[in-house]
Formats: sequence, C-alpha cells, structure tokens
Amino acid sequence: TTALQAQSRDAVFLQSSGPKDGPWKSFSDVTKGAQVHTGIFTVYRKRDNAYLSLAPAQLDRDYLLVTQLSQGIGELGLDAGSSLRSDLIRFHRAGDRIELWIVNPRFAAIPGTPMARAVENSFGHSVAQSFPIATMRDNGEILLDFAPFLTSDWADIGAFLQGVATQRKLSGSISLDRERSSLARLRLYPENMEAEVRLTYQSNRNLGLETVADYRWIPVGVHYSLLELPATPMRPRYADERVGYFVSAIKDFSRDTAESFFVRFANRWRLEKVDPEAAVSEPVKPIVYYIDRTVPTEWRPWVRAGILEWNRAFEDAGFRNAIRVLDAPDDTLWSAEDARYSTVRWTATNRSVYAVGPTNVDPRTGEILNADVLVS
Repeated sequence: TTALQAQSRDAVFLQSSGPKDGPWKSFSDVTKGAQVHTGIFTVYRKRDNAYLSLAPAQLDRDYLLVTQLSQGIGELGLDAGSSLRSDLIRFHRAGDRIELWIVNPRFAAIPGTPMARAVENSFGHSVAQSFPIATMRDNGEILLDFAPFLTSDWADIGAFLQGVATQRKLSGSISLDRERSSLARLRLYPENMEAEVRLTYQSNRNLGLETVADYRWIPVGVHYSLLELPATPMRPRYADERVGYFVSAIKDFSRDTAESFFVRFANRWRLEKVDPEAAVSEPVKPIVYYIDRTVPTEWRPWVRAGILEWNRAFEDAGFRNAIRVLDAPDDTLWSAEDARYSTVRWTATNRSVYAVGPTNVDPRTGEILNADVLVS
C-alpha cells in the first residue's frame, strides 16, 4: 500500500510539474515512454531525442568535454583513438534557451578584485550551441535535447575534409549529412557521461581516399566524454623553463608588478604519498594504464613491461608502484574512449607507423586526468 501511495504521489507530481505559465509541454508529456539513464546527469532517451536534465546547481558550472575519434578512416590522420579537442564548457541559461559556452581559461586575476572585473569584461566565452528549453519543473530542473549537438560537426571534421579537397584542387562541397548520422550509444556514470555517434560526411567530389567504401559518404565515429573536474583541485606545480614540461599557461593580470604576467603549470599526474613522512611510499592513487583489446596478443607482455619500467623513475622520486597495468576487461560495457581510463591502443592505418600519447588536463592546475597512447 505504501509503495502504491508513493507511486500515486509521484504521478501527481509529474503531471503537475513544470511552470504553469511556461510555453512548454509538461515534464511528464516530454518524458513519457523514455528510457531513463542516471549518473553525473539524468538523461531521458526517447526515439531520436536525448533529453539532458540540468538542475539549477549544474548551470554556470565548469565541466571538461573531451572529443575523440572512435572510428577513423585510416588516412589523413583520422585514426581511431585520435584526440580531436578538449574543452572547458559551461551551461548557461539565457531566457528560454540554454547556451553551451566554451570557457576561456587562459586569462585570470585574483577573484573579487577590480582587475578580475576588468578581465571578465575583456575576455568572453564562446557560445558554441544554443538549445531551446524542452520543458521545466517548478524546482528549476530544465530539460533540453542534447542529441542535435552530439550529432553535429562539433569537431569541425567537415572543414578539415573541405581543406583536403581544396589542397588537392578539387571543387565541390563536403558537409555533414545529418540524415545519415546517429547517436549510437550513451552511458552515464557518477562523474562522467560517455556518448558515441556515427557521423557521415557527404562529398560530391572524390578525395581519392583508398580506405573509404564509397567516396560520396565518408563514415567517422566520434566519442564524447563529459566529465566533472576534481572537486578538490590539485596543488599546481610551477613549470621550470630548464625542464621540458608540457604546460598549462594562464595570463594572470594580478601579476602586473611581476617579471611576467604568465603563470605556467607543469602538466603532471596527481601522486600523493600514503605516508608523507616516508622517503619512498605507495601512492594514495596510482596511475593505471589499461592494455586495450586492440593490442596484438604477442606484443602485450612487452607493452606491459615498457609501462612498468617507468616505476624505476618514480621510485627515485619517492613513489613505489606508482604505475600499474591492467588488461582491458572483455566486457561490452568497457570502452577505451571512456575518459575514466588511460589506455594503450593499436590502430590500423594506410600510412606510415607512428605513436602518440595525448593527455587530458585540468586547465586550472595542470593535473593530468587521463592519457591514451596510440600505436600504429
């Protein structure tokens, strides 16, 4: 009886939810028949729609959006596992729409100071997308259809292919074909959302791609990872110009009396000792690499040994067993593109062999959040 009463109360709430004077359908009408996915956000999947739910606390908050190729074409550098872009983003309400901002983290000043106001007035954020609000609840929860963004040319692959055509002196156009593009997979976890799409680019000119089945329709798979940034930012380490770091650089206008306005943080893993007093200690959280299922079986022992060799250097720095290596699980729910994992992957390409190791970094501190080694 209690369960039936609770269901009845929930039904009444759903029917009445949504501002009565708003221009939208009721929340229950929009979400009726939808599959509900919960995690960092709540998403309602309904046919071709993916309604993203935003609570008031999730507006004007920074997230990291990582974009990778999940399926490439084996030419032009468009290889599976390649990193396309990594952006600090924010959802912002503007009237009856929700804007997706690409946040500009490169300029700063001490918060609350006149210079901070000057910086805010001088350096804006880019509005990458504007979503109509699908519906709202009285508690401020907002629903928007996120699917059109996921199946858009966010990564600018169309412009890249058009540039290839221009370079090869081929006239004609190349553009995203939305009718042949779809949202293939969407998964929610407590701290991240993972989405994969199949995109098709239509070309009326043959680019001479030997790896594409039909030159008129170029297939590309794109994977998105939308992550929460660490709740407690890592203590940054200032980069030293005498050492070859990759860096996260910020122009700090509060340093107007310093030798340079620029602050450069070394991009590094967050390694903290279990025993801070010990000369050598296990880390609180080790660096974990997964050997992906694409790595040929005969090479996996050597890949593992190569990764673990780095433990010698970390032990000299005071950390024992800083790096661990695991085999990717034989599980359909596990994905090498999932931003929670650092991986070593193999890719097949129609060009020369190479290896790259892009990382995703918290731009506030230089903390490496994950890394993927790609070998061809």
